[in-house]
Amino acid sequence: MYIAYETLPGNDPRVDRDYKILDAYWHYTIAEVPDGKYLEWLNHVVITKEEAKSSFFTGAYNNEITIKKPPKGVKDPVEFVGYSLLEEEEGDKQVYHLTANDKKNCTSLMKKILCNYVENHTSSIKEIGALKKIIMEANSIDTLNRYLGTYFDTLTPGIKVEDLTPVLTIKTLKTQEED
Repeated sequence: MYIAYETLPGNDPRVDRDYKILDAYWHYTIAEVPDGKYLEWLNHVVITKEEAKSSFFTGAYNNEITIKKPPKGVKDPVEFVGYSLLEEEEGDKQVYHLTANDKKNCTSLMKKILCNYVENHTSSIKEIGALKKIIMEANSIDTLNRYLGTYFDTLTPGIKVEDLTPVLTIKTLKTQEED
């Protein structure tokens, strides 16, 4: 089973060693966990394998992301998403254009995570409903990243402060730093 849960300190004794950490997005850890593990305390959301793999695309802008240039003969360049700080030369990177499935899975993952965060960090039922509604109506990674900046004080690549136009006035949303 694949889950996304609010990231915990690495030395938290409650985190089971059987969790296979795949990636991190925002305040969340993406992991594969064996079936039957007790997870109720974790504030998690269940995701699909495809959504888990799409976490690398959350930083995409205009449906493009920089990836490492794959070795010759590699058919799926997605496994080379991102780049190491040691590989700063332009020749080591290339632009990857997200497929329709990449966009669908990443958008679904982001919606699940943002809704989970809203449910766990917003005290007003009315505001929870309003935020979840605009999140679920979003149809692109860029729109969700604008919401991340507008309502959660997190700017992502390509999003400028002037792009952040609130659709809602939210008074009770707390960031983790305020918890």
